[in-house]
Amino acid sequence: MILRLDHVGLATDDPGGVGGFLSTLGLRKYDEGHADDYGVACEFWQFAGGLGNPAVEVVSPSRERSEISGRLERQGPGLYHLAFEVDDLDSERTRLRGEGWKAVDATPCGGAREGMRVAFLYAPHPANLLVELVHYAAAAGGARMITLDDVRAAALHLPRTQEHLIREYVKFKVGRIVYASVSPDETAMGFAFPREERELLIASEPEKYQLPRTSDLRYNWVQLRMAAFAPEELGPLVVDAWLMAVPRSVGEAYLDSLTAEG
Repeated sequence: MILRLDHVGLATDDPGGVGGFLSTLGLRKYDEGHADDYGVACEFWQFAGGLGNPAVEVVSPSRERSEISGRLERQGPGLYHLAFEVDDLDSERTRLRGEGWKAVDATPCGGAREGMRVAFLYAPHPANLLVELVHYAAAAGGARMITLDDVRAAALHLPRTQEHLIREYVKFKVGRIVYASVSPDETAMGFAFPREERELLIASEPEKYQLPRTSDLRYNWVQLRMAAFAPEELGPLVVDAWLMAVPRSVGEAYLDSLTAEG
């Protein structure tokens, strides 16, 4: 199943120049890597909007006669492809080929991000468009990714927590303070985190963490990719977020109760 638009690819032999253009538009580079199977370098640019928002991928050759070299010679720089995240590469490739799409890759290849596998196909006339299917590996060690139910289990037992549905986002609050929020498609979770430490957190594990939406940048807030986390990693993170929302006395009492139980 296709989950969402992951990114729009731009082909270029001048990534620095394209980066300057994207910066002028207000985007920032938040990730980069190499897709060695294709011989390309990739930069991922995004508005400060979190995981649910598509990125612009700047694709340039990283070796002579890379997979993108012929395209640049024939057509020059510009729009390269649309990329869609899927839950299963093989099944989507099979489905689209059955609809008349032409496979470019014999088998899926490694992408430019950690845990990323991709496969390219051509959409038939009248689209005549190169499409990339993207799949991100589940949490480390092949563990099951976290779900909304996992977030509920981690949050609702914490004192004073209430669950609310607000504009299709499931939010966990203490009074008026939201400390965790799951996106409508359950691909991203925002949570309370010290704003001054946010950039370091994202830089340490960019495959897991992302900036929040522009409107949330002024808050103590960050986002995570739910597919990159296992359920056992979630509990401490949610507790730390909750501690930022409750009075100190409530948080200390809860932590003391854990110590007593232990």
